[in-house]
Amino acid sequence: MKQILIRLYSSGRVVLEGIRVDFWWHSPESMELVRPSTGDTWNNIAYFRIYVSLPWSDGYSQVFVLYQDGNMRLLNPTPHGLDWAPFGTSVIFGQTDVDDFRPAVSITKVEIEPEELTMKIIYSDGSSTDANLVPYVFSLKPTCMSSTKVKIWCESFCVRSTKIMEKIVPASPK
Repeated sequence: MKQILIRLYSSGRVVLEGIRVDFWWHSPESMELVRPSTGDTWNNIAYFRIYVSLPWSDGYSQVFVLYQDGNMRLLNPTPHGLDWAPFGTSVIFGQTDVDDFRPAVSITKVEIEPEELTMKIIYSDGSSTDANLVPYVFSLKPTCMSSTKVKIWCESFCVRSTKIMEKIVPASPK
């Protein structure tokens, strides 16, 4: 399987990479990544990954990957003294069909602002969710629960979504 890496954004704080794959199990489906503030658009993306800078080194640590099929991987920033750590948490980010042979969703478009780490994820059924990645590089005890947002977290950062759990966790009566 041939993969083509595309550097989409790079700053002193964040790196965003898109990956095109010549054979994707969801083919011909793929994602479009759009940066609304600049109008930059990248097509045929199978997945993208985000790296954040580390305060204890000159390097970056991969903390987030989102695949077109909704598979989202979260990773704590690489600890001081290490150059790599394995991924842990993996979830499907969206509403799946229980009758499918493999849990998946179909993401058609992600509007992303890399420096702010904000995303609008748009699914093939027309639904969408807003999410933002919140690195907790400097925090040992993140607080990741709020009454107004659902946040999926993995010790050192959070992914906040305002809509993703609406079908699973109904809104409380007013």
